[in-house]
Amino acid sequence: MLALVEPEKPQKLSSGAKETVGGVNHLSFRVSDSQFDSMVQQLKRGHVKAEKGPTVRPEEGSKSFYFFDPDGHRLEVTAWTKVPGEGNHAGNRRQS
Repeated sequence: MLALVEPEKPQKLSSGAKETVGGVNHLSFRVSDSQFDSMVQQLKRGHVKAEKGPTVRPEEGSKSFYFFDPDGHRLEVTAWTKVPGEGNHAGNRRQS
């Protein structure tokens, strides 16, 4: 699943990063909770450096791993650890 995450407010990203991708802060690829760790390990084996993460947000019920593609676009792999609507923000993200 692909989630387009709009910036809440302008923010500075790591040097060399593009600030937006078509008006979007970053692209997020959703994987299942059971797939998350293996996906992160696969990216690391491919020498993808983390910009941030893996980050676990128990209050939100999510895990994230942020990185950049070769063109400098900010990407995220994310997994929800709670069911949407059970006190987290999973339902607030735009999905495509």
